[in-house]
Amino acid sequence: METGEISEKIKRGRHTTRHVELLRVCENTYIADTPGFTSLDINLLEAEQIPGLFREFRPYLEGCRFRDCRHLDEPDCRLKARVGVDISPERYNRYKKIMNEIKSKSKF
Repeated sequence: METGEISEKIKRGRHTTRHVELLRVCENTYIADTPGFTSLDINLLEAEQIPGLFREFRPYLEGCRFRDCRHLDEPDCRLKARVGVDISPERYNRYKKIMNEIKSKSKF
């Protein structure tokens, strides 16, 4: 696929997609390559919703030491204990990045 150079102004790649395409990653998992889509706007999401959006996190969302556990820095977090076992460290790092972005935009 065609790729563009990194924009000095916005520090992101320039969009070169000219058509819509679904790329199959594995069974039941696709990536949509669409023109005009450059970033994910998470302003409509609440921090409490984010853990449940990670399908592999769902079995471990209950049972933490604290009922309002954000699964970030709290001790005795059931979800964090599964990172590297049942939860990919890369996916957990993506979760932390999203949560930090929400935190920086709100009074989390």
